Amino acid sequence: MSLDLDARCATHPQVSATAVCHRCGRFVCDSCARPVENDVLCGDCVWRQALAPEVSSRAWVAFGLGLAGLLCGLVPGMVGWVVAESELRRIKRGEAPVGGRTFAEAARLIGKVCTAALVLMVLGWLQWLSSR
Repeated sequence: MSLDLDARCATHPQVSATAVCHRCGRFVCDSCARPVENDVLCGDCVWRQALAPEVSSRAWVAFGLGLAGLLCGLVPGMVGWVVAESELRRIKRGEAPVGGRTFAEAARLIGKVCTAALVLMVLGWLQWLSSR
């Protein structure tokens, strides 16, 4: 994105802007620009992102399904594992915010636990049937 020659840094009005904050749209100079992953952020947005990183709705859904799997039955947790794997691939490719990584990883772990529990239940049931 090219800037107008008149664009000035929001923090240093005496200095020409060299970039635009990807998150808030403020003009920033070289000393204020903070490269984060593939974007440029201003100092305020870097701070905001550190305090409350952006989490995609898919990461939230994966985590919610994982919790539902633990509380309401195992199948939702297994579905959450599938959604989590998809979201982790999107995060790795830079298509989803990295703030969702923790939630997606937790959903993946919960999904594995739900799958293991279901397998053990089925094996136990099969053993019970064969002993009758």
